[in-house]
Amino acid sequence: MKSINLIVAIGFLISTSAVLDAQTSASASAVAHAQIIRPIHLTWENPLEFGTLIPPTSGTGYATMDVTGMGANSVTGHGVCPLTPTMSGGAGRTDLGPNTPSACTFLVEGESNFLFGVDLPPLEVIVIPMHRIGPGTPVLVLDNFQTNLAGSDPAFGAGSGTGHGGTGTLTGGYKYFAVGARLTLPAGTPPGEYSGQFNVRVFYN
Repeated sequence: MKSINLIVAIGFLISTSAVLDAQTSASASAVAHAQIIRPIHLTWENPLEFGTLIPPTSGTGYATMDVTGMGANSVTGHGVCPLTPTMSGGAGRTDLGPNTPSACTFLVEGESNFLFGVDLPPLEVIVIPMHRIGPGTPVLVLDNFQTNLAGSDPAFGAGSGTGHGGTGTLTGGYKYFAVGARLTLPAGTPPGEYSGQFNVRVFYN
């Protein structure tokens, strides 16, 4: 009789141990996933061209390459940006020069239908050195950068912005956009060709 009770007790312990093991451990299969996309790429198409300008006789004039009038996302072809700068402060523009005024145009390429953002130069001025033969280093100044992309900072007006210029969609994997700015033209600006550089950055948004 004692032998039978011992066997029953041992069987009870084994059964309890199996239940405890089942409650304290488990396993399942999981899936790892990643999506690889194309790197985003920006190509400069056309320069920011103010054309041939005549400075005011006194004070300070301005030439503004304004892209807001184009409407959102309206640059659709390589180098197609038929804009002319507006003049103020007594400055003037002439068509006698070889260069037609136009906004700066860019082509951004990347993953199809992804959103991207644009960073423009900040409010601080961009100095453009004069490239000429002879003494002196007169400069002109660019500021008030803007883009025609939708989703721009409303604090600077529709279609414009500084610091972050706007957003767009890479429909079909590409997008063209334009960048404009304001050129300060003081009286007495020495004749010559003026040129400089500014940076534009794009990123997946």
